[in-house]
Amino acid sequence: MRHPMLASPTSCAYRFAVYSGAYKFDLTAEPEQPQALFADQEIAKAYASGKWPTTYEVIDLWEPYP
Repeated sequence: MRHPMLASPTSCAYRFAVYSGAYKFDLTAEPEQPQALFADQEIAKAYASGKWPTTYEVIDLWEPYP
């Protein structure tokens, strides 16, 4: 059971999606799913650069796609 002091996540609070960049090395044939969601862009970049320093992408989900 979840602890009562842990709030349910609010999806609209998470603006930045982190992708590993596996497609850059042909490691996936399917569209890549985000590995994590963050409310703050700098924290998202710090997390991603530690895990995938040369391939990560941080995408702003609120920015319109052309």
